[in-house]
Amino acid sequence: MRKTVPSLSTRTEEFAPRELPLEAPKTPQLPLPRPENRTADRIKDALLRWLEEEM
Repeated sequence: MRKTVPSLSTRTEEFAPRELPLEAPKTPQLPLPRPENRTADRIKDALLRWLEEEM
């Protein structure tokens, strides 16, 4: 004969969402100034110079 396995029961509670207090919006940070000579700008300039030379 097999031993009886105890049944598993779970306790369930009704879901009640809680309201979280909202924080006051922070002042937006000012965007950082773009660096003068970004890598992408240097590559673009080099490609434009190459294209002008080829034409």
